[in-house]
Amino acid sequence: MAFNLINYITIYFNYIILISNNIKFKFLKMKLVIVHLLFLLKILLFSNNLYANYLDGFKEYEKKNYQLAFEHWQEGANQNDTLSQFYLGLLYKNGLGINQDYTKAFEFFEIVSDKGLIEGYYNLGLLYYNGLGTEKNYNKAFINFNIAKDKIVESYYYLGVMYSESRGVEIDYLKAESFFRLASENGIDLANCNLGYIYLEGLGVPQNYSEAYKYFLVGAKKNISDCQNGLGWLYENGIAVSKNQDEAIKWYKLAAEQNHKQAQFNLGLIFFKK
Repeated sequence: MAFNLINYITIYFNYIILISNNIKFKFLKMKLVIVHLLFLLKILLFSNNLYANYLDGFKEYEKKNYQLAFEHWQEGANQNDTLSQFYLGLLYKNGLGINQDYTKAFEFFEIVSDKGLIEGYYNLGLLYYNGLGTEKNYNKAFINFNIAKDKIVESYYYLGVMYSESRGVEIDYLKAESFFRLASENGIDLANCNLGYIYLEGLGVPQNYSEAYKYFLVGAKKNISDCQNGLGWLYENGIAVSKNQDEAIKWYKLAAEQNHKQAQFNLGLIFFKK
């Protein structure tokens, strides 16, 4: 906003120079231009003050002085600053510097999403999806994730889950695979597990054990327990790779250490059979 106002002010100054050559209309137009300049400068200063509240809050947030961050953002939010309102929502959602309050978090995210802030839509999606601060509503969660997807890549993952589990939309494994792939390509490691199971089971795509192995391996190396369990199962059963019980145990153990119940069961079964 400040940048645009500065441009407008520059245009007005150029206009002053141009009309200064016309004595007949000079004073009338100069008066009009000065009135506009004062108005724009007032807005510019007000805008900078709002932004200062946000910046001061963010500086304290980075230092983990959450209470001070809250105070700065509260002041900015009271002046209708969008970024301050958004970060207040985050503080309420995560219980930082203030008691956790999902209802207030929801209110702030709703305010900023109405202003078009994409991060607000994503967080509204999370709250609707999990029923936090509002009633669980997969339809509304889907709508908000869909709006946010092109900027907030985590939205791809949730859309994939919703299509694969028929949450808010009809089940569509092909669309699920597409969204999980986008999530994986954008660094959402958990999506690799979903892709692995889709290809392992042939859900909406031709069954492809090599692809399943590829995705499980990527996620397993990122310490995602579900992928480690899937990789262990492939090694235990000799699917897409040579059967290798030691490798199976290795990956099951890594998943079991993260309290993955199925991996713990699979590991126990191997030792029981020995």
